Amino acid sequence: IAKNYIQSPTQSAFILDLVNNAIEDILRCEFVDVREHSEIKVNPILGFNHCHAPMSVFTLERIAYSRDKKYLFFCEKGKRSSSLVQQLRDDGLTNTFSLKDGVEGLRIFLTKRKGDNTRDEEA
Repeated sequence: IAKNYIQSPTQSAFILDLVNNAIEDILRCEFVDVREHSEIKVNPILGFNHCHAPMSVFTLERIAYSRDKKYLFFCEKGKRSSSLVQQLRDDGLTNTFSLKDGVEGLRIFLTKRKGDNTRDEEA
């Protein structure tokens, strides 16, 4: 999966930038929103299938964790999800990733995905 992601030289290997040709691989990930309920009320993401597991009460059981899946965590800016994923990876859970730029990065991805679907329909 990592071959389809771009990361800058200063990024950790688990912080991912999404690129156009990785959409199918990305969609195989389980997306996990670690924002608090109050943040989601202010900045909701509608029409997108993802799990909500707030940082304040996060557990692996809450997301039905499986070593057979890949997990892409996100928060508002990407800092908390990055911190959480670092802890999970320190515990040996290498199938966890953090979305660079948080919700903004996700919105860019969803916009590109919508644009790609529109192009497919026109073809």
